[in-house]
Amino acid sequence: MKNILLAAFCIITLISCKSEPKEIAENLIGKEDYTLYYGLWSGDFEPVFAETDTISEENKKITIKINRIINNEVEGQSIVSGNMRTLKGKMQKTADGSIIFTLDEPGTNRYDGRYTLTLTDLVMEGSFVAFKNNPDVTREKKLKLKQKQFIYNPSLMIEDEIELVDWDNPQMQVMDDPLEGEGEDEEGDSIAATEETVAENIPAETDTVTADVEEEPEEYVAQVYRMASDQVYKINASLTRLNEAQLKNLTKLDMEIIRNSIFARHGYSFKKNSIRRFFEYNSWYVPVSNNVDKELTAVEKANIALLTRMEQYAEDHYDYFGR
Repeated sequence: MKNILLAAFCIITLISCKSEPKEIAENLIGKEDYTLYYGLWSGDFEPVFAETDTISEENKKITIKINRIINNEVEGQSIVSGNMRTLKGKMQKTADGSIIFTLDEPGTNRYDGRYTLTLTDLVMEGSFVAFKNNPDVTREKKLKLKQKQFIYNPSLMIEDEIELVDWDNPQMQVMDDPLEGEGEDEEGDSIAATEETVAENIPAETDTVTADVEEEPEEYVAQVYRMASDQVYKINASLTRLNEAQLKNLTKLDMEIIRNSIFARHGYSFKKNSIRRFFEYNSWYVPVSNNVDKELTAVEKANIALLTRMEQYAEDHYDYFGR
């Protein structure tokens, strides 16, 4: 009899042990499976200017990563301009079937804030409002995000319609008159002055005509900008081990772009505006991390070391673009 009771007790214990994980799993997942919304949502991070704003700020690319949703509690990350911040908040379903995410960054960084995003037809749209006012950026941003997959592809190249000018680091350079040539006719001769002007310059009979004095040409100072060559469309530092002979005629900006293309392929989120802009306009670029060092291949590490060393001695090509 004791053996029968002992066996029955063991069976009941085993049943209760097996049922407990099931109950926990149901609590974790909730009533619905929201894993469809997990992953990367990437798109535009557009400043909203107030009437009193006097700052200049460009659009950026942002990625919101949804890691998990448990009983409508959401955890994730925001990745923009090299900053990766944790996100926590809630998900609510509206009567029309839309889903609203309200996600907060920790608040320990002066740029932290709240995202309010509405998911409709697999597109997230909404706003970001910083918790604090900052003099260098707008407090509010608009977002429009689409779900994206990140897959490392070493063959990806910077697209050939990307503008290869570093607009963030101009230099002042003395140059000829930038307006030279204006006011000339098709043959290059100066257009005749008006009769009034001619009359004013005719000396009176009693005036002494002085010899022409050659005036020194005026100097004009203009902003010039670094410009890369089309070699950045051709050299892939993720696939091929490079050597000095391939790089010796490149500009410093060429090598910076080729080197940073390695990091862009791994989804690195760039902090430096001048570099970030070269990659954010590529359709394949998805920022997913602010540190990809562990993902680099042996070929990429060797090329990064070579390019970094040669950048120190390289020069840049500057040009005037009328800005």
